Formats: sequence, structure tokens, C-alpha cells
Amino acid sequence: MKYFTAVNNGITLIITRNKADYKRSKIDTLTAEEFLKSLTD
Repeated sequence: MKYFTAVNNGITLIITRNKADYKRSKIDTLTAEEFLKSLTD
């Protein structure tokens, strides 16, 4: 449900606890830790 909502609304990133749930996703996925780290890189 979250994936299709993201696709329909032009979202380009999903932040999730379980990236395995989005293996087939065409949208980039990050854990919260990865996302926060990307802000400081």
C-alpha cells in the first residue's frame, strides 16, 4: 500500500525499517539510519 501511494504521488524515496519488503521497488529505499547518515555526507 505504501509503495503504490508513493508511486502515485511522485515520491522518490521510502524510509523503512525493513528494506527487504521493497526488493522489487523502483523507488529508492533507505533505513532511517541510512537516511540520517546521508544528510551528513
